[in-house]
Amino acid sequence: MRLEAERPLGPAHGRFWRVRHDRDGRDYSILPGPHDGFAADSGEGDFGAGDVWILRYDPDELDDHQGYTTDPALVRAGLDRFVSGEPVHGRDVVVWYGVHVPHPADEGADRVGPNLIAGHWASVSYTAPELLEDS
Repeated sequence: MRLEAERPLGPAHGRFWRVRHDRDGRDYSILPGPHDGFAADSGEGDFGAGDVWILRYDPDELDDHQGYTTDPALVRAGLDRFVSGEPVHGRDVVVWYGVHVPHPADEGADRVGPNLIAGHWASVSYTAPELLEDS
């Protein structure tokens, strides 16, 4: 992807995402889980706001700034307003991934979320620095 975007999940799309470090090729693939559901067909009515958002990192976009509420209209994820068309290629990115589970939950829905698959990660040897002692 070149620009920030919101993308739907669903069987018709067959989507998955790969986040790759440009300099050394390390990557993670994000594969939708079998019980994650999707906003367009989740039985949530107007509650499901979306499925996946790919955004350029911005320290002012850590959450949608909606505090505690009992108003269903305000509980929806307010992430669409962060999609401003900024470039994401070669930048620090944030991936927001929504899971949609009907209530009561279907069989197997106690295990939801994407599968994160590491790729092209070389074994790295790490030696802890010497502890400095106060003398």
